[in-house]
Amino acid sequence: KTAHGASQQPGEGYAGPSAPIQSVWPHGSTVDSEGHLVSVGPHRAPAEYPRVPTVEPYPAERLDGQAANLWNEAQSVEATDRESGLKAYERFLASEPPEPFYSNAQYSRALLLAATGRNEAALDVLGLLDQTPEVTETGLPLAVLVRFQRVRLLAEESRRGTVRTEALTAAIHDFSTMVIEQASLATPSLLNAVIGFLEGFGENYSAPIRASQRVWSVDEDTREFYRTVRPLLQTPINAEQAFWTESNDRPRLVVLIPYEQPATDGAPKDVRFEMHIHSEEFLRHAIDSLLSRAPLRPPPYSEPAVFLRGRRVSTTEPHGEVLATVESDLATGQASIAGLTVALHLVDPDLLYARQRQRAFWFGALILIAAVAALTGYVTAHRAFRRQLHLNEMKSNFVAGVSHELRVPIASVRLMAERLERGAVKQPEKRHSYFLFIAQECRRLSSLVENLLDFSRIEQGRKEYETELTDMAALVRHTTDLMQPCALESRVRLGTQIDPGFPAGASHTEVDGKAVQQALVNLIDNAIKHSPSNAAVTVGLSRGNGDGTIRLSVTDTGEGIPSDEYERIFERFYRLGSRMRRETQGAGIGLSIVRHIVEAHGGRIHVESKVGEGSRFVIEIPAGRPNRIASADRDDSSQY
Repeated sequence: KTAHGASQQPGEGYAGPSAPIQSVWPHGSTVDSEGHLVSVGPHRAPAEYPRVPTVEPYPAERLDGQAANLWNEAQSVEATDRESGLKAYERFLASEPPEPFYSNAQYSRALLLAATGRNEAALDVLGLLDQTPEVTETGLPLAVLVRFQRVRLLAEESRRGTVRTEALTAAIHDFSTMVIEQASLATPSLLNAVIGFLEGFGENYSAPIRASQRVWSVDEDTREFYRTVRPLLQTPINAEQAFWTESNDRPRLVVLIPYEQPATDGAPKDVRFEMHIHSEEFLRHAIDSLLSRAPLRPPPYSEPAVFLRGRRVSTTEPHGEVLATVESDLATGQASIAGLTVALHLVDPDLLYARQRQRAFWFGALILIAAVAALTGYVTAHRAFRRQLHLNEMKSNFVAGVSHELRVPIASVRLMAERLERGAVKQPEKRHSYFLFIAQECRRLSSLVENLLDFSRIEQGRKEYETELTDMAALVRHTTDLMQPCALESRVRLGTQIDPGFPAGASHTEVDGKAVQQALVNLIDNAIKHSPSNAAVTVGLSRGNGDGTIRLSVTDTGEGIPSDEYERIFERFYRLGSRMRRETQGAGIGLSIVRHIVEAHGGRIHVESKVGEGSRFVIEIPAGRPNRIASADRDDSSQY
């Protein structure tokens, strides 16, 4: 039963795996170090009370002669003449008698006032006795009787409508508390009588009284249970005790938990023990609930058995080899109980061995996967390292190539400029050729610097293109004319082949003219470098096969490009073949810039070539594009 006396269901009060096991009667009845029951429940009800009514008259020697006569007179006439008895008690009270005569006389006076219909006056008199510690001659607590009579009188007045029901409610709660705290032989009778007084008032009024009846039942059960436990207590009690006993043919676990009683009225501190009682059924269900909700579950081939103080308290009773044993304390709502043992039994050996084989298999598979992953990581890291070495080599070659490309023309220009400055060249034709050579080298340097700047912008993702309507035929002719001096120097014939579909002045397309011209210049420059003397380089312009694109092409009759190099020649820093790296100029970034320009315009570039027969680079650009193209439009602008 709970503290209110209702039967507690198994598992009630459970709040999760970490919740403590609650007591069957967790209301803190206490015993002293000698094992005597001191109080019952949190309300500290008396441990015992007289079970048989006895009458003990008050000591008459405490009254003087006149007061004793008035006391005897009042007691003799109150039963036959209420008014005379009322006046007799008033005369007796006027003599200022000592306790317990004074409190009992006031109580009798209140009863006579109520009997003569003066309930309001009776309630006033009862109010004077709220805090009295006295008892009647039959040993009943006077404070309980006062509250009992107050409830009776207020119930009568409430039915008449002369008092508010709030006063009755307060009186009911006051009585229901006091009747338990000052228990007596009359307690159950008083509770039943109050239930009768409140008939017709509704359940809300009688609920506190019924709750007190349940508490009284629990208190009585506790007193009765203590009588069976008393012989089992190991006295004197110096520390916590826990032991099993039988009550109503049912096992109960009794736990005595020490606490320090505060000193009162100069008395020294006293160590007492709260008594908590647990039923085996409740402990068993609660522990099974803890096991079922525990975050760590036992393997399916095993079952746990739980023992508390040597008694099994789990519903399972497995048989088999004990795999593991754990000893601990059981946490309750008040303290921990030593002697909790959990034994894990092997109930299915075949399943254990099957699980072991399965674990061995997966463990081996995990090792194999880890080894494969490590090998894959090693290969990937090795390839990345080799790739980085290759990139570093290409960058070194790029720096060397750029240095050579810058150093040679600068040295030539400086040498010719110094000769002209000194006047070493006298012939006008010779001086004119010097000026042409200097201008040509300056154009070559300017083109190289422009390529380097564009390459840097592309690497940083800052290259942007401004589109406008451009006459593509005029652009091709102008670029060809621009590269004629370079072709003449290399003894290469440079010409154009423009489709008739591009009439003069009517071939406008929306592109970045400067960028497209730069791409053509790079392609023409490569074609001239790789063409033998007296060879032809042709720059073409035509329309696509009905797909709305413009095709720009540069064709040479040089040594050609192997098919496996078609993609690599567009990579940054890459130059075709070791021999070509020695015999031709360049830094290895021209074609990568061309590819970036073309793809930024939404087009594509490809090469058609046969070794020994020459090469043809083809640019395909859509006819219309937005007004502003940024290098960030590409998926990976830094690739080139």
